[in-house]
Amino acid sequence: CRKCGQMRPERAHHCRICNRCVMKYDHHWSYNVRINQCVGVCDEWRHFVMFMMYFCLSTALYILLGHQQFLNALGLSFQISWPYHVPVIAYLLTFILSCVLCFAVGVILIVALWSVMKGETSVEAQDHEIYRKVALSRGEAFINSYDLGKTQNLKLFFNIGEGTYPIYTLFIPFCILPYTDGQSWAQREGFERHRGFRRGEELTDIEIDENNL
Repeated sequence: CRKCGQMRPERAHHCRICNRCVMKYDHHWSYNVRINQCVGVCDEWRHFVMFMMYFCLSTALYILLGHQQFLNALGLSFQISWPYHVPVIAYLLTFILSCVLCFAVGVILIVALWSVMKGETSVEAQDHEIYRKVALSRGEAFINSYDLGKTQNLKLFFNIGEGTYPIYTLFIPFCILPYTDGQSWAQREGFERHRGFRRGEELTDIEIDENNL
């Protein structure tokens, strides 16, 4: 790496904020000063996605089970009195906040899962767009060597399936190790590198200003 002077592992990128290379770097989470770290293979990227899944599920259930009380708080139901200890305004704000957060985090979750199914991180997605343009200019097609198919990409990401962790670990917040140590990655059969671009064209040292979700 030309920035930190260390050997860069495969699929690693340099984080300007942390000033180090991060294996399977996706983004730097800096919204919360207590977190303020990169999301990558060694920083529980799998668990970050699982957290968003649990968050969306819990807020969706809150909205589903509490919508009748919400209508009652607005005076749109046949129940005249408010029989709960929680103030009406507090419940209204909580319900609206749950709706907003469920939608916002849900969008982020969908984008993250789509990237997982394509076998790439957000940084790699940006790189691959450039690779596709370069390959297209030569009349070639870019092929991501890490894309093993949507189903297999999901299995590898969550490290579930035959010979690994069982599927029920998706529903229980266990601490699950990734399928790789970050030094080597599963690739398409017959692929040693991406197709459609040549050696020396890899974008492995792009300046990353900020790539927050």
